[in-house]
Amino acid sequence: MSIHIGDMHSFRALADLCDRFGWFPLTAWIEGDRLAWFVRCLRHVPDSSIDFLNGKWATIQYLETLLDGEAKAEVEHAIGLLAQRGSSG
Repeated sequence: MSIHIGDMHSFRALADLCDRFGWFPLTAWIEGDRLAWFVRCLRHVPDSSIDFLNGKWATIQYLETLLDGEAKAEVEHAIGLLAQRGSSG
């Protein structure tokens, strides 16, 4: 599951933070597990108006909302597949 974060106002600042910390190249589309790890790391990065253009906690909350939406979609998809299997057997 890839999540699109490239349209975030603070995307370039977060990509620069990733480069500065030597983590990974942050791209517009990111895998959910990598985004979850990134969010956990961001919790420990000092708040800065350079790195967090919309504020540290607002940025983290927005990324967590994206993760939650993707997780919800995955669960709904799995439930749909289970329902299909149950009705075909």
